Amino acid sequence: MSPEKNYGLLAAIDWNTNNWSGLSSPEDLEKSDFKAVEEGEIISSSLNFGHLQYASETDEYYYGLLPQLLTKTLDRDKSLHLKIVFLKSKDFNTGKLYIVGFYSFPVFVRGKRPSPLPDSDVDFTYNIKAKPADIHLVENFVDISDAALQKKIIPGGKKIGPQAFNYLPKQQVFNVLDAMTKLNPDDKRLHAIKLRLLRAIV
Repeated sequence: MSPEKNYGLLAAIDWNTNNWSGLSSPEDLEKSDFKAVEEGEIISSSLNFGHLQYASETDEYYYGLLPQLLTKTLDRDKSLHLKIVFLKSKDFNTGKLYIVGFYSFPVFVRGKRPSPLPDSDVDFTYNIKAKPADIHLVENFVDISDAALQKKIIPGGKKIGPQAFNYLPKQQVFNVLDAMTKLNPDDKRLHAIKLRLLRAIV
């Protein structure tokens, strides 16, 4: 029997009080668990959901950063069919872990780009990109601190680590999307992307 295909990835990003469309606050940086903070890379991930505010690159993609992939690489076979990367983040105010949004139909590519901020000349590191229409931050985050929900979205009885990433088969991908749409029933953008994923994942 061939191994089950993975269509999703659950990856971690640092908490951002500006909803990842503005630079991390001093408190965000101080309380982040990511070693990348020490290296200055955390600033690059602070605009992961700035796709509605800042212009795309010349290839019409918007570029983001997954801090975990600064030091780790994706397994080639396990990531061959990926269609969506869900982004989780731990709110240091409550200690809860949330799925806050996603990059669907992603492309993994590494490099640096000029800062999109007019008052900053610091280059931004990136390792993921997607079309702006395929990137989405939900209004109501999915609380995955709950053990029962974790069992529905993480296969094989594995646990979610604050900074580890998990590969998700088809059913788990749609369990996450179902949880998102339940919390955000009027989110037309979410529904449209979910429909496209249903058609793309076979």
